Amino acid sequence: MKEKVTSVVLAFLLASGFTSFTCSAESAEIQEPPPALSEFETANVYWIFYKAPDTSKIEETAGELRLNYLKEAYKEAAEQVLTDIGADPSKAWCSSYTATIVCELDDEQLSKARTSALITSISTYTQPDLTPETPAFSNSEEFIDLLTKDENGNSVLPTDIKVDAVLDCSKGYRHTDYLVIYGLNSVKEIKNVIDCLNKQTKYHWENPIEDYNGCEYYLTSENTLSKNSIKIAIFVDNSLPGFLKMSPSAYSDEVGFDVTPYISFLGDANGDARIDATDASKILSVYSTLSTTSDYKITDEEEKAMDVNLDGNIDASDASQVLSYYSYVSTGGSKNIKEFLSEDI
Repeated sequence: MKEKVTSVVLAFLLASGFTSFTCSAESAEIQEPPPALSEFETANVYWIFYKAPDTSKIEETAGELRLNYLKEAYKEAAEQVLTDIGADPSKAWCSSYTATIVCELDDEQLSKARTSALITSISTYTQPDLTPETPAFSNSEEFIDLLTKDENGNSVLPTDIKVDAVLDCSKGYRHTDYLVIYGLNSVKEIKNVIDCLNKQTKYHWENPIEDYNGCEYYLTSENTLSKNSIKIAIFVDNSLPGFLKMSPSAYSDEVGFDVTPYISFLGDANGDARIDATDASKILSVYSTLSTTSDYKITDEEEKAMDVNLDGNIDASDASQVLSYYSYVSTGGSKNIKEFLSEDI
């Protein structure tokens, strides 16, 4: 976590609808709600960043309960920090999603905070000026180059990474410029992509509570760059987007733009982000045309989707495997198609 917390960090917290929780002493039965960030005066108020709790034991299979478990873990960690430094919970704002506290401290509490083994950094809190410095971007190429290239103009991302931009995306009262990174094979690749950007460009991206298909990273920088929020949205193939695995259309409603073009599913021959009998039919049709027409060509993306068994050919066996997978998910199966094909089911 960086020592210096800029106004954009606060803008991110405010704009993204972060909720706070009451950090209460065990003896207190009823607590007043904690202050909102906008209620803090600047005197004797500090940003506190503490060591994030260990969430490795929270099973990914917990589904909708997982978010509540994570929030509870951060709540308990924040309570421990406030108890350790003797801070008043009623004068603290605690994030439910990151290891972050905004808190009023006296001199003794500040001294304890600076020496606490639980705290990674502390800095003075100031109310930010959220007035935009520059207009929104109008050129996607300029936007992409600014965020993905080093000072010599070279891309810092691996050559196989695909990048796009969705500018001035509107959802309600919010407007966002999205850097879209897609085509990843696994959520494990997300951290490597963000590390490349954070280490080799002048901008820093703040991570969400965990990585998943479609996860968003928020820009923290002294340069606001745009009147809009700026985010990265990262998409992984063969996985439904969203923290709770939403349909592409539902997730598109969440972020405010159509994410379907950025999600590729093995077996999704017609490109509708679903795998069903129509995909098997499309594969058989293409197979028939390829077999009888010498000059018929398909795109690399089409071949990637239809070569289900990855043998370099598109034929009836690919259609058969699509039908097998469709039958599996129709009866309650939850694995993605790659997982399904890699196991004997």
